[in-house]
Amino acid sequence: MRIKERMCIPYVITFHALGKVRRMHQGNNDLFPPERIHIEQQAINLADAIVAECPQDRQDLLEHYDAPAEKITVIPCGVNTKTFFNTGKKSSRVRLHIPADDFVILQLGRMVPRKGIENVIRATAVAVKRGIKCQLVIVGGTADNDAEHLRLKKLCEDLYITDVVSFVGQQEQMELKYYYSAADVFVSTPWYEPFGITPLEAMACKTPVIGSRVGAYSLA
Repeated sequence: MRIKERMCIPYVITFHALGKVRRMHQGNNDLFPPERIHIEQQAINLADAIVAECPQDRQDLLEHYDAPAEKITVIPCGVNTKTFFNTGKKSSRVRLHIPADDFVILQLGRMVPRKGIENVIRATAVAVKRGIKCQLVIVGGTADNDAEHLRLKKLCEDLYITDVVSFVGQQEQMELKYYYSAADVFVSTPWYEPFGITPLEAMACKTPVIGSRVGAYSLA
């Protein structure tokens, strides 16, 4: 905003989620300060154009920030296909020490409640109860003593599926294509998601996706 003022040049802005919408969905779990929302509103008012990442993002800008409709263009997220591509199921499983014959379910993303990892764990328990030989691989970064990590591990214990669920922690980006390629299906069921990057990464690796129809996931 200051550069625009001093140099008299236009600027375009996009948001990594919106403060007001985060607060609506996450309540007290949203730890950003109130100043964030004020700064967002200023940026929207002064921007020459705004990039929304999905139709829901556009609607949120219109409803909650009174953004002028003529300023907004919807441009969905993209994927670098030189980074995300199919590496072969068999060789990827060998690399990751995953059994060749199991049906592998992949969940990948930050380990926070809104990502809906609990849904995937409970679905895996149903599959196991029905006699389906499967394995759930959870890729995501939090400390081992993080409250959500501990809660999810306890849930696996309560559902008697600890032997088929692997928490492999955060992985380097260049390793992720092997996890996507090793999986039979990528499952992600968040109840709030402003941008749908992981489904696109999975599809770039030719892995089928099951996702909840919210936010940017509706576009993916």
